[in-house]
Amino acid sequence: MRRWIAQGDLVVRISAPVLALVLAIVFFVAANLLWSTRNTVPPTQDLSNYMETTELLYQAVRAHDPRAFREAYVGAVWGHKPPLISLLPLPAYLLSGNATVAFNVTLAAMVALFLWAGYRMCVSLTGDRWLAVVAVVITATMPLVYGVSRLFYVDYGLMILVTLWMWLQVSSKNFRTPKFNIALGIVFGLGMLAKVSFPFFIAVPVAYGFVNRLREESLSVGLVRRVAQAWLVILCVGGLLLGTWYVPNSNYKATLGRAFASVSAEQDNAYGAVGSLVTVLKYGRDTLIEGLSVYYALLFVVLLASYACQRLWWTSRVGKREGEGAPGATVLLIVWPSILFAVSCANVVKDLRYLLPMYPAIGAGLACLLFGTFRTTRGRAMAAPVLLLMPLTIFSLNSLPLSDRVAWSPGGWKVFGPSIAFVYRPIDQRWPDEAIVQAIARDAQDYFGEEKGKIFVLLLADTYFINQHTFRYYVTHLGLSSKIDLSAIQTSKQDSEARLREILEWMLQGKYIVDKTGSQGPDVVTHRNKEIRDMLDNGAMPYTRWAVFDLPDGSQAVVYRQQRGNVSVVDLSSAVQRRGVVVKWEVELQRPDKLRLKVWREHASGFVVVGESETVSGRTGRNVFTLEPPLSVWSGDFIGLYSASGNVLFKSTTDGNAFRRQYEFLGDVACGTAAVPWVETRPYRLRVYLAGADGPRERAPSLAHFEGKPSPLTFVDMSKRIAGTGTIVAWAVNAAAPEDMRLKIWRRIDQKWTTVAESPVVIPVVGLNRFAVNPPLKVEEGDYVGFYANWHGPDSKGVSVPFPIREGGCPTEAKGSFYVPGDFRGTVTGTMTPDKGNFQIYAFQGQD
Repeated sequence: MRRWIAQGDLVVRISAPVLALVLAIVFFVAANLLWSTRNTVPPTQDLSNYMETTELLYQAVRAHDPRAFREAYVGAVWGHKPPLISLLPLPAYLLSGNATVAFNVTLAAMVALFLWAGYRMCVSLTGDRWLAVVAVVITATMPLVYGVSRLFYVDYGLMILVTLWMWLQVSSKNFRTPKFNIALGIVFGLGMLAKVSFPFFIAVPVAYGFVNRLREESLSVGLVRRVAQAWLVILCVGGLLLGTWYVPNSNYKATLGRAFASVSAEQDNAYGAVGSLVTVLKYGRDTLIEGLSVYYALLFVVLLASYACQRLWWTSRVGKREGEGAPGATVLLIVWPSILFAVSCANVVKDLRYLLPMYPAIGAGLACLLFGTFRTTRGRAMAAPVLLLMPLTIFSLNSLPLSDRVAWSPGGWKVFGPSIAFVYRPIDQRWPDEAIVQAIARDAQDYFGEEKGKIFVLLLADTYFINQHTFRYYVTHLGLSSKIDLSAIQTSKQDSEARLREILEWMLQGKYIVDKTGSQGPDVVTHRNKEIRDMLDNGAMPYTRWAVFDLPDGSQAVVYRQQRGNVSVVDLSSAVQRRGVVVKWEVELQRPDKLRLKVWREHASGFVVVGESETVSGRTGRNVFTLEPPLSVWSGDFIGLYSASGNVLFKSTTDGNAFRRQYEFLGDVACGTAAVPWVETRPYRLRVYLAGADGPRERAPSLAHFEGKPSPLTFVDMSKRIAGTGTIVAWAVNAAAPEDMRLKIWRRIDQKWTTVAESPVVIPVVGLNRFAVNPPLKVEEGDYVGFYANWHGPDSKGVSVPFPIREGGCPTEAKGSFYVPGDFRGTVTGTMTPDKGNFQIYAFQGQD
């Protein structure tokens, strides 16, 4: 039967099966686009990884940067997964400039390509075009196939390539025809660039082809030579393609190991132990329900029984009938997926989508059974539409944005509903992931200022739409990869207290932590995350709630920001030299900050603030503030600076003197290690103008007194008074230059501030230094901890103030003890422990 389509003087003759195929392609592509445009939720984990690589490739092309393109290509998904899936949307992205349009169009194009490739494969195997049309419709209406077709997974592309391989292999008469070898080589190379498991899926067809060659030709040297020549071409062509990723990528061996892992594992993708009968039965049940569908599983059993009866009984009595099809193809299409499933049962990972490339064979096998059962043209014409009506209806009900109440699960066997594994109805929800990333980027610039390196953001939640992978995609999409890095906080049942402490220490690198109220994700990776959330909320860690975003599911995304901790600092070696008033001061800032100038005076109870300015908002750059009324100072007073940020770098100078002192004061300390980020010195500069009592003339300095060579400095943070008795066993400093330093304990004795204990002199290297104190320094309530630095001259870059830090854990109840970051309170216990990786645990040992 033919269809004639006339257009002007041009007459095109299209066969009915081809016309049916075209209509099927239009239907399924339209359904895919309709679903994609209605589904507005963020991409989930694996999808985000592939899409992130696409973004990097796109940005490299737009920037005409071959080096960046190569880095993104070779380093796809951290170099763990081949990059073909990420390359596919690139043409549409370059044409449209819109990521959403590019991904949706690419997925729709892949659906069309699969339907065509599946049709060609079935025609080459059976020679029946109507059977091929029925086969691709059956495959396209299997839940796993159309579910994955709407998501940006590599498995759908891999399925297409396996189908193309099968078509080309059969067309080449099992590697007899040399003209197909180059095409087979291209498909082989692309298959390996899609997924390293490609050879696993074509192994059965290849073996089938060799067996057929042996049956048709006697085994001989000539046969072996011809087959070897064909495969030499295939492997050379394929090797040129796959070598672009596997050769420069150092991680491909680990990728191969994961892909073909078959050892026992405690967590077998939520199914259980490998080799267990219960595991196999659960896996098989899910494959039937969520992969094939209950309907097709039952239809397969009925058709297989009917076909077997006909083959065993009717053929023996009547003989082979016309239109019976190709029994050898039917056997291959049944045995091929059966072997793949059996081998997969022995594998560690049993994600259903990993076997997606076997589904075209199952669809073709079902079509062969259908045509083998209904042997007449009329019978097939009646049976095929009737039998396909129900799966097409289910396909529609699973695809349209219908209510969750539109569902059917007889006896717990899901037929259709709002969600069946990878099949779910389009979700029209706007999640704030992208807005959260944008808000963090803006705030980090204002709050933390110019940081050397990236802002580190941690995800405490690991749910479908709030997870590190999705956020990483949006970071890349927004062009913030050079400014923000992300990771996830993951805990498991196996984590000991020591391991949890290490995790808490590592977390302190994060400037922001993103969590989600309610469920935080699978217990296997978030088992103790609720404990961490409680620590964040009760102040046991140096973070505060910064922002809350409402989520469509009724929960909230909570963003915690690391505290910078305010600090008030003075230089004990730089007292005011004469009585007068401070009338003006200026400060040069690299980023905005809240500041106050403070005057400290010694009393019997310790240092007290006898005067301070109003809190002022400093802008980036030079700021000048006039004091109304002026601040009175006496000889022996100390002028210090309060910073809300906890990071103060000021400059003190004399008229005509080029000497300067620059120090960065890091505020609070944290549980387990330094709470403040160890960053490069920020150039805060402070100058104070002192008007003497004998006249209104302004003069400087008020903070330093020089007589030739400048004297060493001793800094004390007046807000860090020791509130308990104990010992200091370790301290840390971030040095901008190698200055002679020592930790000092100050105590008020006989109306004077006296150094009662000090550590040995150390010379830190540039950067972060951690020093143990042996023997420990004894401290009493009311003491102050400071440090001495021997300033070496005008080229000195300064050091950052050290604060003693204690072992992590931040107990809130143990023995009535408690700890406030940045201060010593109550009885804090702990011991010095060896260095662990990049972290050193320190302790302030309290004594009852």
